[in-house]
Amino acid sequence: MDEEPNTKDSDARKLEEFFVRHNANHWLRQYLNSRVGLHVWRAYAEYRRAGMPVPENILAKLDQWAAALGAAVTEKEVAAAIEMQAIGGNTAKRRMRAAEDNFRVIEHLQIREGELGQKPADAERAVAADLSLKVGNVQVKKSRWKKRMALALHRKGK
Repeated sequence: MDEEPNTKDSDARKLEEFFVRHNANHWLRQYLNSRVGLHVWRAYAEYRRAGMPVPENILAKLDQWAAALGAAVTEKEVAAAIEMQAIGGNTAKRRMRAAEDNFRVIEHLQIREGELGQKPADAERAVAADLSLKVGNVQVKKSRWKKRMALALHRKGK
């Protein structure tokens, strides 16, 4: 009877180790796809939380970053040294600002084309001038908006 609890503990530990390796591998695949260093740190944390030895490839990456930090001086250099420059913490804010900018462009275009009756090309130039944008940027925002609207209408079956 003494063997049964040990076997269960051993099986539970093996299962835990499997999931730790699985989760860490997920984070390492994310790193390989994005080159965002945060994913390596997450893989490292998976092993540390479980009390398991950290694999050599993860430790080698941390050593590489440690060496690169020695030459870093500015915040940007530090972020680049540990491959964290893509993480700004303000991603949601940037996306919100971009959505607001896009909405503002479309709103201005609709007013100029619809209510004021301007031709599309004239409206695009005027909106670009009003919002300090390039005409090409206005055209891209308009094109993307049209595609999104067409897709939304298609999904609704209209």
